[in-house]
Amino acid sequence: MNDGRKTGRLYESRAADALIAAGYELLARNYYFRGGEIDIIARKDDCIIFVEVRYRKSMRYGSAISSVTPAKCRRIRRGAACYLYAHGLTDVAVRFDLISFDGETMTHLADCM
Repeated sequence: MNDGRKTGRLYESRAADALIAAGYELLARNYYFRGGEIDIIARKDDCIIFVEVRYRKSMRYGSAISSVTPAKCRRIRRGAACYLYAHGLTDVAVRFDLISFDGETMTHLADCM
């Protein structure tokens, strides 16, 4: 596994740990679908949350938040539809969150995509 992939897995694990500590139930990690991947799928109360995790070591190329493009948001929404359909979840609340790491600073933006 290359260093970028290792770093990505590390920060996805940190994000997952933070979600668990905040009372979320993890349903899936690295959910692959035709056209992409969703980093974390969780549940809190009666809501299914699809989480994108982004990391930037420095601000040289902008913040981690700024690296989420409209195309990425569309792919996540498409993947969410695939997950919901595959699991027979038709009448549930859905939310799209972003957890970003700029260096070691974590930011959790709920319902942002």
